[in-house]
Amino acid sequence: MKDNNEIRFVHREETFTDLAVRELAESSAACLCRLQFKRCTEADCENCQIGIGFRRCYNQMSDYDRQRFTTYLRQAYARNAEHPEIWRTFKGLIGHAILWILGIFAAFFFLCFFLSECDKPNRQIKNSYASITKEMHNKVSNNIRYTRYNIYDVTADGKKNCQDYSILFYLFWQDRYPEDKDRVFFVRNKNPFNGMNHLFIYMIDYDGRGFYLEPWADNSSKYLMFDSWTSRYNPKYNEIMPAEHYLKRAVNAVYRKRWAKEPK
Repeated sequence: MKDNNEIRFVHREETFTDLAVRELAESSAACLCRLQFKRCTEADCENCQIGIGFRRCYNQMSDYDRQRFTTYLRQAYARNAEHPEIWRTFKGLIGHAILWILGIFAAFFFLCFFLSECDKPNRQIKNSYASITKEMHNKVSNNIRYTRYNIYDVTADGKKNCQDYSILFYLFWQDRYPEDKDRVFFVRNKNPFNGMNHLFIYMIDYDGRGFYLEPWADNSSKYLMFDSWTSRYNPKYNEIMPAEHYLKRAVNAVYRKRWAKEPK
């Protein structure tokens, strides 16, 4: 009766052919790494007597041995490629180190640029109401009230937030003050340190200077950003945004129907 728990071991000695195929694959993998990491050139490879001998051996292999050679070559190349410093020349190592150093500096300057001040208008910024012209102050206050009276979910996301107020303020301004349509811009403040991610408005006054305003302000006469957000607002992270990016979110044109009364 046969024992079901019987374990059979089959041992196979590696033949000379097995050893030759494996060694040829290891040597060919080394040649590939030399080519890849510029230790040798293709011209060197064409005239290399060792390489010519490798190719002659490969051409004399059976299909079965070629399949094994391909498997061994792939495995050996994967191991060798994990350590490129072995195959590079001293000049190649120096060049590789320089590229790494340049990459680190480039990444450092990239991060410094994007974590520092964002795009800002090249104008002096006003931080007091006394510096804003009376005509502009009246128009801004009036448009904030008009936006508040006519607010709706213009982005159709189920909320009425800074995007809705900013988009409608912009659209109402374009519609009500066409002579000043080029004075209004969208601004985003995305502060990675305190979580602020807010959309509001940048306005250019008639004297050429600009100011940042909160279209969602509770008091239409106190609309400067510092009044609404105090210390949480850091203008360092202000970024002028293209109008098209937000206007495409205005999914309907109800504002054109003027369904609310014009504020006095």
